[in-house]
Amino acid sequence: MIDDLEMRELFKLESDEHLSVLESGLMQLEQQPCNKETLQEMFREAHSLKGSARMLGVYKVMEVSHALEDLFGKAQRGDVVFTTAIIERVYPVVEGLRKFVAEAT
Repeated sequence: MIDDLEMRELFKLESDEHLSVLESGLMQLEQQPCNKETLQEMFREAHSLKGSARMLGVYKVMEVSHALEDLFGKAQRGDVVFTTAIIERVYPVVEGLRKFVAEAT
């Protein structure tokens, strides 16, 4: 758990925003799996979440966010296409991140 109350609340708010954007982006990718703007936004959101978690020592969130960041980076380069099967596997990862954020806050 994050010790500093103010940092804990800020991390919770920011994380919730990042995770909401990730969920919305997954819905968009279901319709347009190669949408470059969506993939770039998803990469940035995962990257920002990773950075905040790293700064506060929330390593579970950092590690999982880093894995998502890698996945979105590969998709941006065209190495991965977001198929329905991949998207169905990423939704539970985002939900897992929500649980890890809750544990830290």
